[in-house]
Amino acid sequence: RAETGGGGSLKKVAPPGALGALAGAALLSYTPAATARLLSATLLFGLGAIVALRFYRIAPRRAEAAGAPSATVLRLIGLLGGFVDSTGGGGWGPIATSGLLAGSSLPPCRVVGTTSASEFFVTVAAVA
Repeated sequence: RAETGGGGSLKKVAPPGALGALAGAALLSYTPAATARLLSATLLFGLGAIVALRFYRIAPRRAEAAGAPSATVLRLIGLLGGFVDSTGGGGWGPIATSGLLAGSSLPPCRVVGTTSASEFFVTVAAVA
């Protein structure tokens, strides 16, 4: 068994992601499209910069940072990713993947598995 789903991470990311998608869909009717686009672009640029800085950092990660990401980090990533996904017409994948890569020490296969599995719940909440 490949175990790329990240069951513990999935349970912490999917529900806040679904709530963020519901909130984003509800607020979308009150937010101008240009403002939503600017917010999504700014968030994606910021997360991309964090991932690039972590990738190019010369110093190795400290041993204390290794392990599972905190529940707070996972919930914030889920909430933000769900919100951007429903308001920007997409974005769960870039936000959740880069957020999990930047904010945790999960292996990349677990990050992709968790993001893909939780996307189902976010999409259902966004279109409900």
